[in-house]
Order: sequence, then C-alpha cells, then structure tokens
Amino acid sequence: MKKIATLIISVSLLPMTCIGQSLFGLVANGKWGSESIPFFIDSFGNEVTLSTGSGISAGCEYTYDFSWMFNLAVGASFNYSSISQKAKNANGNFMEMGVYLTPSFTFPARPDPGIKVLIGAGPDFYSFGTIKIDATEAGGEDMTLKYKPAFGYHGQILFLLKFQDNSCIAIGPKYYSVSYSFREKGSTHYPTVREINNPDGSGFGLFVGLYQRF
Repeated sequence: MKKIATLIISVSLLPMTCIGQSLFGLVANGKWGSESIPFFIDSFGNEVTLSTGSGISAGCEYTYDFSWMFNLAVGASFNYSSISQKAKNANGNFMEMGVYLTPSFTFPARPDPGIKVLIGAGPDFYSFGTIKIDATEAGGEDMTLKYKPAFGYHGQILFLLKFQDNSCIAIGPKYYSVSYSFREKGSTHYPTVREINNPDGSGFGLFVGLYQRF
C-alpha cells in the first residue's frame, strides 16, 4: 500500500505546462439514462426495455489551453446502448453519432499545476439516431425507428493528471441532456407511445480520456 500511495503522489506532482498546450486523445463514457422504453416481455415475465441515454460512447477529442484558466475541447463520439435483457430469440439497440464543444475553467489558475481540475459545460449535436428491434424469432417484428438530428447540452467536472512526459489521463462525472423526435423517413413503424416518439436521452456518465500532448 505504501508503494501504491508513493506512486500516486509522485505522478500527481509531475509538472504540467498550461498555456498553449494542445492535447489529442481517445475518450469514453459509461452512461446511465434517466428513462427506459418498454418494448416487450420475455419468456420469464421480465419487461425488456431500451434506454437512449444509457450504454457506452467512444470517440476522440482535441483540447487547447488558451490560458492558465481557460480550456476549450471539441470532440466526436459513437454512442451505443442495448436492450436491458439478453435473449436468444430477440435483440435490440440504439445507435447514434455525436459532436460536442466544451469550454472549461481550469483550476488551479497558475503555471505547472500537478493536477488540473476542469469545470465546463457546452452544446451537443446528435445525428443518425436509430433504434433497431429484432423479435422475429420470438413471434414479434423486425422494427427500425429513426430520429431527427437533435441538439443537447452537457456539464462535467474532470480531473486531468499527467502520468508521462507527454501523456495525460482525465476522469470525472458528466451530465448530459437531450430529447429526440421520431422521423418517419427510414422508419418501418409509426409508434404512438410518447416514450418512443420522443425519448429522453438525458442521464449521467463517467468520462475517461487518454491524451497525448503535441
């Protein structure tokens, strides 16, 4: 335990240049949505749902420090979630693409901090939102539901830690808010249920990023 504690302290105290620093990295989110859409009941009597706000997302991000106090990040991600219960004769998922912009205040506001805390919020844009449900083997239907491009927003608190000369890792909680609207073009069915016509994709996530300075 002493060796682990010593390693953590040593990593956190590595100097990090702030002004003019550019970082590019791979990012991911584990997401927990605030709403689930019920689709069918499985053979064990369990309700099978799908959440447009849950699942995982993965993508890339570029960040730039304009000063000791201000950082701007732009990124793109692929978002995916699946039905709540695995079944041998039915499956379903929700997929979309997203881009986002995050201006953040950086603390502490001084040169070469060991750990940077970024508090930020910004807009999101989502497109190609699609729900696919295949329950044909269970006597159901093969369903494709399309959604219009949507704007949303997010807020986050990230802890950025340098662990090598030119590499950093970021981790922290993230809140996101977005609501989708059903689109007839490309859809195979025309639902009347509110949760399917206008699903809520809001929720909370855990953000993790691995960056390289250049």
